[in-house]
Amino acid sequence: MPTCFIDNQPYKIKLADTPFVKNWLEIYDNKDFSVQKSIDTSTHQKLKTLTHKYQDFFQKMGLKELAHANSVDLWQRKNLSKIHLEIVTFQKNYKGSTDFVNKNTDGGWNYIHDYLHGLEKVIEKEKSIFGTGSVELDHDSYTMSKNWSWEPMLTVAEFHASASFDKWHLNVPLSELGRHPYECFKNSPDTWKQEGSLIGQISSKIKAQLSTTYNNPDRGYEDWCSENQIPVIGDVFPLASFIDPNDTNGIVEAKNIRITNDA
Repeated sequence: MPTCFIDNQPYKIKLADTPFVKNWLEIYDNKDFSVQKSIDTSTHQKLKTLTHKYQDFFQKMGLKELAHANSVDLWQRKNLSKIHLEIVTFQKNYKGSTDFVNKNTDGGWNYIHDYLHGLEKVIEKEKSIFGTGSVELDHDSYTMSKNWSWEPMLTVAEFHASASFDKWHLNVPLSELGRHPYECFKNSPDTWKQEGSLIGQISSKIKAQLSTTYNNPDRGYEDWCSENQIPVIGDVFPLASFIDPNDTNGIVEAKNIRITNDA
């Protein structure tokens, strides 16, 4: 069973079934990745503080989702959705309730609403970064050179089958000498023949996020790929997702992760 160990605690995962993941496991199976950047917890902390402070008041008002929300619950989108629905329903059912609740929470009611939306954005976009090399460098030539290959590590077809714009819970950034297709399209669309690359190096970093996301490239990318006679290549290598989405909570304060594919 594929497993992700977060600070040595095991969690079941599903590995992406791609050529890249097979290559990645040959190098990094059961290897430690130390945290290099953690997800920002400030919005979560502010929301947790307010819901806890006025817990008894929310209970009296029948706002059970708010009253019972704990630190773990607030990292899950589905729970934030329940809280938001409860707030909106309460305001619709009781005209003038906003002023009343703000008065009894010292203005905290408005902040709770803002923090909810802010935390939704954190869950969607923030990432923890784990790596085996330099904390400061994205282009860490010393670490990269250990697994560097001047020959393609993936065929173009394998690269196409492995890279995606969809993000799993655990993803590996593309790493090239030069620019991968989407980076080239975004930043220097006229230089693909000079600096474009599809060699498919194996990055020494993992980017971990709390939710899976499904994205589309900017308009014009598919046409640009056609003009340069390359397939439409995604901007990340999906690596794995947790079987139980609640297990993503461990990412937030993790100091170390490792992935193993023990049968």
